[in-house]
Amino acid sequence: MEKETKTKEQIFQAASKLFYENGYAGTEPTEVLKNSALPEKTFSHYFPTKSDLGIFYITEIQAEVLDVIQKTLDKHPHFDQFILVWIKLIQRTISNDYFLGCPLGNIYSQTYSDPMFKKHIYKTFQSFKFIFIDYFSKNYQLPLLEARELSEEVIALYEGSMKMFAIDNNKKYFDHLRDHLLYIHKRSIGKRSIT
Repeated sequence: MEKETKTKEQIFQAASKLFYENGYAGTEPTEVLKNSALPEKTFSHYFPTKSDLGIFYITEIQAEVLDVIQKTLDKHPHFDQFILVWIKLIQRTISNDYFLGCPLGNIYSQTYSDPMFKKHIYKTFQSFKFIFIDYFSKNYQLPLLEARELSEEVIALYEGSMKMFAIDNNKKYFDHLRDHLLYIHKRSIGKRSIT
């Protein structure tokens, strides 16, 4: 089982780099195979199709990102504190010159019309929404509808900032993200006491 996990991780690392740099459509399975340095039979045993690999990629990236967000939310029950820490995490991620936007956002925009990917992408989006809905509902006792709308606003602002930064490499978009999120905090939950 450990060997299987290590082998899948090796393939995932090769695919992640290529999907991120070249896009999903611009990456051929042969390139992933070559970069993973594994025999073809081993590769096809774990991922019979490129779609299988793409769905695994989405699942793994989703788990990584959700884990970081959940840990950050848990550490910072006050939304304004979470915002400042989250922006620092994002800026640390982009501090090197290698940043092409949100990996999930990138693969979503390339595969959303594919029916096989559509349900996985929707599920991933819902997972992100629910993590914030839960946070706003528990910490601020917001009604479900209000918590959902805030969650959608947070995600839309985040993805927009990531896309804009990827386009012109200007960090001002993360200043805008911070400012808009702090405005949301003040407008919607700033006067509520945390529970």
